Amino acid sequence: MRAAREAFTAEGLHAPLDGVARRAGVSSGTLYRHFPSRRALVEEVFSGTLAEFVAAGERAMAVQDAWTALTAYLDTTFPVLPSECGSGCRGGACPEDAPSLAAVRDRHRRTVRALLHRGRGQGTIRPDVSAEDLLFALAVLGRALPGLAGTAPGAWRRPLRLLLDGLR
Repeated sequence: MRAAREAFTAEGLHAPLDGVARRAGVSSGTLYRHFPSRRALVEEVFSGTLAEFVAAGERAMAVQDAWTALTAYLDTTFPVLPSECGSGCRGGACPEDAPSLAAVRDRHRRTVRALLHRGRGQGTIRPDVSAEDLLFALAVLGRALPGLAGTAPGAWRRPLRLLLDGLR
């Protein structure tokens, strides 16, 4: 799984499966015996991510204060988005062989929309900020994460906080 995740993160979901097998130190035949199709491998690699996003969204929706809920949700999901979802959903489009990634993206959008709506109603989020505004800003900021990862653990937190400060 780790070899496939690394390959998909580095090269996208259409990374050659022979390369995935080489990274894993197995033959292509062994890879195909365990995963008869690219879709089966992609689903296995990213199914845990979907479960994490569902759980994070449910926890956030249970918090009454929308600002606290949004920041906690993004603290959990933001560092995962570029490496997991960004690897396969380049340009916002998930290929048909990645329904788990499409589900992560869709779940994320719904949660962000709901939390922003609630925050606007509570007066903790600017009324002119749309879900699309935030999702776009997160996508742009997420492109910097691979570079930040090498500087210090948790280096992504400050840029995320600066972005979130602009929502108030």
